[in-house]
Amino acid sequence: MKKVISLVIVLLLLAFAISAEIDMVDFVREPSDAVCDFDDECTEFEGLEDVTMACSEAYRCVAVQECETIADCGFCDILEVTCECNIDGICAIVEGEPEVEEEDSNIEEDLDVEEGEDIPEEELEQQLESEAPPFEEGPSLAEQVRSFGQITEDVNTRVELVEGAVTTLTQEQQTMQREISSQLEAIQADIGELQTGTRKQLNTVSTGLAGLQGDLGTTQGELDVVEEQIEEEVSFSKTIKWIFFLLLVITVGLAVYYYTTKKKKNQVNPKIASYITSHVKKGSKLPHIKQDLHKAGWSEDQVEHAYQQTMKQNYATYKKGGKSTGLSSKKKALYISGFTILIIFALVMFLNSSGTGHAIFINYDENESEDGAKRVLCVGEHMPKGEGGCCIDRNDNNICDIREGAELTRPDEDPNECSESTQCSGLKHCVDGRCTNLFEVYDRQGCAVQCNFGTVTVDTNDRETYQVEPDQGGYTAAGGIGWQVLQGQPYCQGEDAGIPIKITEREGGQPRREYVTFLRRGEESDVITHPTTPSVRFRLRVTDFIEECN
Repeated sequence: MKKVISLVIVLLLLAFAISAEIDMVDFVREPSDAVCDFDDECTEFEGLEDVTMACSEAYRCVAVQECETIADCGFCDILEVTCECNIDGICAIVEGEPEVEEEDSNIEEDLDVEEGEDIPEEELEQQLESEAPPFEEGPSLAEQVRSFGQITEDVNTRVELVEGAVTTLTQEQQTMQREISSQLEAIQADIGELQTGTRKQLNTVSTGLAGLQGDLGTTQGELDVVEEQIEEEVSFSKTIKWIFFLLLVITVGLAVYYYTTKKKKNQVNPKIASYITSHVKKGSKLPHIKQDLHKAGWSEDQVEHAYQQTMKQNYATYKKGGKSTGLSSKKKALYISGFTILIIFALVMFLNSSGTGHAIFINYDENESEDGAKRVLCVGEHMPKGEGGCCIDRNDNNICDIREGAELTRPDEDPNECSESTQCSGLKHCVDGRCTNLFEVYDRQGCAVQCNFGTVTVDTNDRETYQVEPDQGGYTAAGGIGWQVLQGQPYCQGEDAGIPIKITEREGGQPRREYVTFLRRGEESDVITHPTTPSVRFRLRVTDFIEECN
């Protein structure tokens, strides 16, 4: 029972001491108007003149008294609290409370009391005081305020650093945005310049294409004139044939007379002998002479025989010292005079028969037209053409006969198969046995890039190489077979496109058959023959071409 009473007393004393200290501290920390913003809002401490009330950094009213020693802290004695004079020369209350053990068992064990033993009250108080734990003083109020102020300053410093970093990042972001905007403006300006330059180049290319088309139209007009001239010179060719036939008859007659009178079977035509002799003196070899005589219509055996006989005659003449063994000078002069008269007579007859009605007569009016160009005057059966020339118009219907004939020969419908372009309707060509428009040959649907061909390299079996542009070509067999690279149509990049080549067979200077064949790079054509000359076997091969893409 005594232990319990003692314990209760100790607890009451500790509670009273803690309550009193708390009240004192709260009195100093928080008067009735503890919360403040300024010092004048705090009520002055009554009873001491050197004690002032101030508003702390925590916005609380606190008592402030200056001191040099602990004896100067008068309000601490009045409040009966423990104070100290801190390093700042301010009286500060020492806060703290003793630690209280809540377990009864520990207190009973610490008290040296036996059960049933009576201990005097004074001895019990002394024992309790001696056994009580030492009182540890906590940090003063001023120190806590300073610590809180330091924490607040540290937080403010950190906030300022964060705000500075945010400001720096904002400035950098704005600077980066300005740089990006400047770069975008520069890129847009470059794009605008590129677009302007591209448009200028396109305009230049368009102008150049327009000029080329104009030149092509002019060239086509000139070709039409030439073609019409060829058409109208059929009679000229016939006359030439008769003249050559007459000369052949005369030559044969003279040769027969020469062989019968001289009885020399191996005698060569004097003209051929003279031709061979003159070329030998110039340094020409037998292959070159053969090639020229082949073109003139001589066979290989005849050329070989003429060359051998001419060499023998020249050598015999050289050994005999240049003495002639033929006819007498008078007889030779007579024969030459007669032959010359016959040639002159044939030429006069030819000029009289072909001098009128077979050529294109073009004259110009002395008065110029409104655009400054001379007016074309066509005479006879000729009429002016749109290209500035004349053409034949025998039926007087103001349509050139060559064009009219081409239109009349075209059918209204295409046949299942064709062998020449005139069997096709409209402007179609006979391509590999089918009537086809050239622009239908290529597939241009869904093309990202379209291409066309420029310069084409063509090899022939005559061992000749041509580099031609579209609408250009060549010929063989003395013009009996002509070929021309046609203007191509756009095709998709990467497509194995073929080159359209028009083949023309002519007879007597007049087109007899036309058709078109397509040859790809490295491809060789079929054998091209001539209907009247079976020995002609012509081939074309496209070795390469320049591809131009947009």
